[in-house]
Amino acid sequence: MPPSDAAWQQKLAALRAHVAAHGRLPPQSNASGLGVWISSQRQAKKALDSNKIGKVLRGMTPERVAALEAVPGWAWEVDLEAAWEEKLAALRAYVGAHGRVPPQHDASGLGKWVITQRQAKRAADASRSLGERMPPTRVAALEAVPGWAWEVNAEAAWQEKLAALRAYVAAHGQLPSQRGASGLGGWVSSQRTAKKAMDAGKACPLKMTPARVA
Repeated sequence: MPPSDAAWQQKLAALRAHVAAHGRLPPQSNASGLGVWISSQRQAKKALDSNKIGKVLRGMTPERVAALEAVPGWAWEVDLEAAWEEKLAALRAYVGAHGRVPPQHDASGLGKWVITQRQAKRAADASRSLGERMPPTRVAALEAVPGWAWEVNAEAAWQEKLAALRAYVAAHGQLPSQRGASGLGGWVSSQRTAKKAMDAGKACPLKMTPARVA
């Protein structure tokens, strides 16, 4: 069943307000959810254009197409280079505010993007297919970000997770659930697994030490 016109118009109004305030379309990871909505509208338009049975029911109509195209800066296809530059700008802002590169499970989604850039760089170094996504200009731009590193310092990353866990417990009075949005629940579970392996004298890719246990 297609989304109601009232709900769709509400999203459109929110999109117009965002563009008026920021001068651009929101990124996919935008906290308001508008970025994901934009992605769904693009997919619905593709379905409409190809007249795929069933997918048109997602609610794209010629009237909605016109309304979206009237939004300043609207585009049906994603400008990949502009999207990358937007992520880079968000990373610079994050580092400026927090003094460090975001962790993998950062709520903004930047941590996962950072990992993707590291993977693309390794692929470029090995001359595999992903290499074309990490040209020298991007390498230089990332290396100019304060605190940027191509390889993760495992101990520093572990200590960062521990600090995040302490902050979570201080704020919520309990350990995070395994499926919690912070991603800390999964990390807690992995630490328990590593501790069991250590106690049993088994090899484990997740290193547990007496100092970490304490």
